[in-house]
Amino acid sequence: GVGTTTPTAKLHVNGSLKINDGTEAAGRVLTSDASGNATWQTPSSGGGVSMGYSSGPGNNPSTTTSFIGVTVTVVITSSSQKIHITASKALGSNAAGGATGLNIYPGYQISGGFLTALGGGIFGLTCAQGQRHTYTVNGAITGLPPGTYQFGMVGSSVNAANWNNNEFGYVSYILSN
Repeated sequence: GVGTTTPTAKLHVNGSLKINDGTEAAGRVLTSDASGNATWQTPSSGGGVSMGYSSGPGNNPSTTTSFIGVTVTVVITSSSQKIHITASKALGSNAAGGATGLNIYPGYQISGGFLTALGGGIFGLTCAQGQRHTYTVNGAITGLPPGTYQFGMVGSSVNAANWNNNEFGYVSYILSN
Protein backbone atom coordinates (compact mmCIF):
# COMPACT_ATOMS: atom_id res chain seq x y z
CA GLY A 1 0.00 0.00 0.00
CA VAL A 2 0.98 3.60 -0.58
CA GLY A 3 0.04 5.88 2.29
CA THR A 4 -1.57 3.04 4.21
CA THR A 5 -0.30 0.23 6.42
CA THR A 6 -3.43 -1.89 5.84
CA PRO A 7 -3.94 -2.19 2.07
CA THR A 8 -7.08 -3.97 0.82
CA ALA A 9 -5.86 -4.43 -2.77
CA LYS A 10 -2.54 -5.11 -4.56
CA LEU A 11 -2.25 -1.36 -5.15
CA HIS A 12 -4.05 0.66 -2.51
CA VAL A 13 -3.35 4.41 -2.56
CA ASN A 14 -4.46 6.52 0.36
CA GLY A 15 -4.09 10.12 -0.84
CA SER A 16 -3.72 11.76 -4.23
CA LEU A 17 -2.54 9.94 -7.32
CA LYS A 18 -0.51 11.23 -10.25
CA ILE A 19 0.04 9.31 -13.49
CA ASN A 20 2.40 10.76 -16.08
CA ASP A 21 3.06 9.20 -19.49
CA GLY A 22 3.43 12.31 -21.64
CA THR A 23 -0.18 12.27 -22.94
CA GLU A 24 -1.87 13.66 -19.84
CA ALA A 25 -3.62 17.03 -20.23
CA ALA A 26 -6.41 19.03 -18.66
CA GLY A 27 -9.85 17.51 -19.33
CA ARG A 28 -8.53 14.11 -20.41
CA VAL A 29 -9.75 10.88 -18.82
CA LEU A 30 -7.89 7.70 -17.99
CA THR A 31 -9.29 4.76 -19.96
CA SER A 32 -8.22 1.19 -20.55
CA ASP A 33 -8.26 -1.23 -23.44
CA ALA A 34 -9.49 -4.84 -23.23
CA SER A 35 -6.11 -5.94 -21.82
CA GLY A 36 -6.19 -3.34 -19.04
CA ASN A 37 -3.57 -1.00 -20.51
CA ALA A 38 -4.37 2.53 -19.38
CA THR A 39 -3.98 5.67 -21.50
CA TRP A 40 -5.14 9.27 -21.26
CA GLN A 41 -7.90 10.04 -23.81
CA THR A 42 -10.02 13.01 -24.83
CA PRO A 43 -13.60 12.24 -23.76
CA SER A 44 -15.95 11.35 -26.62
CA SER A 45 -18.81 13.72 -27.39
CA GLY A 46 -21.27 10.89 -26.63
CA GLY A 47 -23.52 10.84 -23.63
CA GLY A 48 -25.47 13.99 -24.45
CA VAL A 49 -29.24 13.97 -24.33
CA SER A 50 -31.75 16.41 -25.77
CA MET A 51 -35.51 16.34 -25.65
CA GLY A 52 -38.53 18.25 -26.79
CA TYR A 53 -42.22 18.10 -27.64
CA SER A 54 -44.90 19.58 -29.82
CA SER A 55 -48.66 19.87 -29.45
CA GLY A 56 -51.53 20.98 -31.63
CA PRO A 57 -54.39 19.74 -33.80
CA GLY A 58 -52.30 18.39 -36.68
CA ASN A 59 -53.82 16.26 -39.43
CA ASN A 60 -56.82 13.94 -39.40
CA PRO A 61 -56.64 10.36 -40.67
CA SER A 62 -56.73 9.86 -44.44
CA THR A 63 -57.02 6.83 -46.69
CA THR A 64 -53.27 6.83 -47.35
CA THR A 65 -50.56 6.44 -44.72
CA SER A 66 -49.62 9.92 -43.51
CA PHE A 67 -48.88 11.80 -40.31
CA ILE A 68 -51.87 11.93 -37.98
CA GLY A 69 -51.50 14.82 -35.59
CA VAL A 70 -48.55 17.05 -34.92
CA THR A 71 -44.91 16.19 -35.53
CA VAL A 72 -41.60 17.19 -33.97
CA THR A 73 -38.65 18.23 -36.11
CA VAL A 74 -35.32 16.79 -34.97
CA VAL A 75 -31.86 17.16 -36.53
CA ILE A 76 -29.90 13.89 -36.48
CA THR A 77 -26.15 14.60 -36.67
CA SER A 78 -24.78 11.05 -36.46
CA SER A 79 -26.07 7.58 -37.34
CA SER A 80 -25.03 6.48 -33.84
CA GLN A 81 -27.73 8.66 -32.24
CA LYS A 82 -30.85 7.04 -30.81
CA ILE A 83 -34.29 8.63 -30.63
CA HIS A 84 -37.32 7.59 -28.61
CA ILE A 85 -40.68 9.11 -29.54
CA THR A 86 -44.12 9.00 -27.98
CA ALA A 87 -47.08 10.35 -29.95
CA SER A 88 -50.69 10.67 -28.78
CA LYS A 89 -53.81 12.04 -30.43
CA ALA A 90 -57.48 12.21 -29.47
CA LEU A 91 -59.52 10.78 -32.34
CA GLY A 92 -63.25 10.21 -32.54
CA SER A 93 -66.37 10.21 -34.63
CA ASN A 94 -69.67 12.08 -34.89
CA ALA A 95 -70.65 10.11 -37.99
CA ALA A 96 -73.61 7.72 -37.98
CA GLY A 97 -72.23 4.30 -37.14
CA GLY A 98 -68.96 5.73 -35.82
CA ALA A 99 -65.52 5.21 -37.35
CA THR A 100 -63.61 2.01 -38.07
CA GLY A 101 -60.47 0.62 -39.62
CA LEU A 102 -57.84 2.98 -38.19
CA ASN A 103 -54.25 1.69 -38.33
CA ILE A 104 -51.54 3.64 -36.47
CA TYR A 105 -47.75 3.45 -36.07
CA PRO A 106 -44.87 5.56 -34.83
CA GLY A 107 -43.13 7.01 -37.88
CA TYR A 108 -40.66 9.43 -39.36
CA GLN A 109 -39.76 11.24 -42.55
CA ILE A 110 -36.43 12.77 -43.56
CA SER A 111 -36.75 16.16 -45.24
CA GLY A 112 -37.71 15.54 -48.87
CA GLY A 113 -37.91 11.77 -48.33
CA PHE A 114 -40.52 9.06 -47.93
CA LEU A 115 -42.65 8.50 -44.84
CA THR A 116 -41.59 5.43 -42.85
CA ALA A 117 -43.99 3.60 -40.50
CA LEU A 118 -42.27 1.57 -37.77
CA GLY A 119 -43.15 -1.84 -36.46
CA GLY A 120 -46.27 -3.90 -36.92
CA GLY A 121 -48.67 -1.10 -36.01
CA ILE A 122 -51.96 -1.14 -34.14
CA PHE A 123 -54.74 -2.19 -36.52
CA GLY A 124 -58.50 -2.00 -36.75
CA LEU A 125 -59.15 0.71 -34.18
CA THR A 126 -62.79 1.78 -33.88
CA CYS A 127 -64.78 4.52 -32.22
CA ALA A 128 -68.53 4.69 -31.64
CA GLN A 129 -70.55 7.70 -32.80
CA GLY A 130 -70.30 10.66 -30.42
CA GLN A 131 -67.13 9.43 -28.73
CA ARG A 132 -63.44 10.24 -28.75
CA HIS A 133 -60.48 8.14 -27.57
CA THR A 134 -56.83 8.93 -26.99
CA TYR A 135 -54.46 6.69 -28.93
CA THR A 136 -50.71 6.50 -28.27
CA VAL A 137 -47.76 4.97 -30.13
CA ASN A 138 -44.07 4.96 -29.26
CA GLY A 139 -40.87 3.73 -30.78
CA ALA A 140 -37.09 3.72 -30.47
CA ILE A 141 -35.11 4.35 -33.65
CA THR A 142 -31.38 3.93 -34.27
CA GLY A 143 -29.10 4.06 -37.29
CA LEU A 144 -30.74 6.98 -39.10
CA PRO A 145 -28.40 8.86 -41.44
CA PRO A 146 -27.75 12.51 -40.57
CA GLY A 147 -30.50 14.88 -41.65
CA THR A 148 -33.58 16.81 -40.56
CA TYR A 149 -36.51 14.55 -39.67
CA GLN A 150 -40.14 14.78 -38.66
CA PHE A 151 -41.36 12.24 -36.09
CA GLY A 152 -44.90 11.46 -34.98
CA MET A 153 -47.92 9.20 -35.29
CA VAL A 154 -48.65 7.91 -38.80
CA GLY A 155 -51.61 5.93 -40.02
CA SER A 156 -54.56 5.52 -42.31
CA SER A 157 -58.19 4.37 -42.39
CA VAL A 158 -60.37 3.01 -45.17
CA ASN A 159 -63.13 4.90 -43.33
CA ALA A 160 -61.13 8.15 -42.93
CA ALA A 161 -64.06 10.58 -43.42
CA ASN A 162 -65.81 9.14 -40.35
CA TRP A 163 -62.85 10.02 -38.09
CA ASN A 164 -64.27 13.55 -37.75
CA ASN A 165 -64.34 14.32 -34.00
CA ASN A 166 -60.62 14.83 -33.44
CA GLU A 167 -58.72 16.92 -30.93
CA PHE A 168 -55.16 17.93 -30.09
CA GLY A 169 -52.20 15.60 -30.17
CA TYR A 170 -48.78 15.56 -28.55
CA VAL A 171 -45.39 14.23 -29.61
CA SER A 172 -42.33 14.07 -27.36
CA TYR A 173 -38.83 12.81 -28.03
CA ILE A 174 -35.58 11.98 -26.28
CA LEU A 175 -32.46 12.04 -28.47
CA SER A 176 -29.26 10.51 -27.12
CA ASN A 177 -25.75 10.45 -28.57
